[in-house]
Amino acid sequence: MAQPTFEDLFGTGATFNPTTNTLEVPLSALAGSGLDATSPTATNTLGAIVKNAHSWLEANQDEEVMATSTLSIFSPIERNEEERTEFGYTVNFYGDYQAPTFDPDEV
Repeated sequence: MAQPTFEDLFGTGATFNPTTNTLEVPLSALAGSGLDATSPTATNTLGAIVKNAHSWLEANQDEEVMATSTLSIFSPIERNEEERTEFGYTVNFYGDYQAPTFDPDEV
């Protein structure tokens, strides 16, 4: 299996422009993750990106994909004196054993 595409992790329509070094993620690309694109906050948008990437990584656990994602759900927890549900996403990246530091270019 090949590495994921930008659309795999960021949604349909997400592209990388190598000329301008720009990652473009239209809000419509995140609709599949449940994002209401009419007036999302930055946190809403980040949550949709994380959820989208998690879904792809969880479904594609081939050893050639050098990343995995897990979801832990805790409920109820208290935050701001209200009961909430906590969704904890953990993403792990794998590089060469000899590399002492994380290098995103090796993912």
